[in-house]
Amino acid sequence: MSGPQSSPSKHPQHLVLGIDIGTTTVKVCLVSAHNRQVVQSGSRETKSSLASELGPLGSEQDVHKICTALQFCVSRLPKEMLVRVTHVAVSGQMHGCVLWKTGNGWKRNNFGR
Repeated sequence: MSGPQSSPSKHPQHLVLGIDIGTTTVKVCLVSAHNRQVVQSGSRETKSSLASELGPLGSEQDVHKICTALQFCVSRLPKEMLVRVTHVAVSGQMHGCVLWKTGNGWKRNNFGR
């Protein structure tokens, strides 16, 4: 019988993909599951603000632009690191909720990959 084995999430090669989906900026990072050190990160402004029908009482964003910023950030992370991702952690915008019609929010973008 073999000795104790480390948890898969604590393996030195395993990474966690952190995603912060904000309405102004999207941020991503790769964190070592072994020592919790950030090994790679990136961010991109969404430029998603839209005029609201409620004027100054409302705040609206173009969800497609937020998704595009997310895709761009992830596409800039090294492939050799992305294949080591074993967990994904996601946080969202600070206030409110994001709504969109089916099929209108996510479009695949090819950022040179």
